[in-house]
Amino acid sequence: MEALITLCEECHGEEVETRPSYERGLLFALREKFLADEVSEIGIGFHMMKMLHLPEVIASVYQWALTDENIQRELIDRYFEKITEKDERADIDDK
Repeated sequence: MEALITLCEECHGEEVETRPSYERGLLFALREKFLADEVSEIGIGFHMMKMLHLPEVIASVYQWALTDENIQRELIDRYFEKITEKDERADIDDK
């Protein structure tokens, strides 16, 4: 039930009309850039994500993060820092 969104008749019509085309575009972009396991990782991330703001804000933030090279580099650096921390902790636990 929490996934339901109430739309007026006009907005519902626009959603029904435009969504299939946008979904095809998203699938094309995923197929163009990622393999199946990577698409699965992205899907899991979206499924597990907490919506900390309105969907239109979240969508704009992700579009910005995906298209801004500096933000993408920062996120990649943070990802590898996190992995390094996990590896270091695992090494300590093994001793």
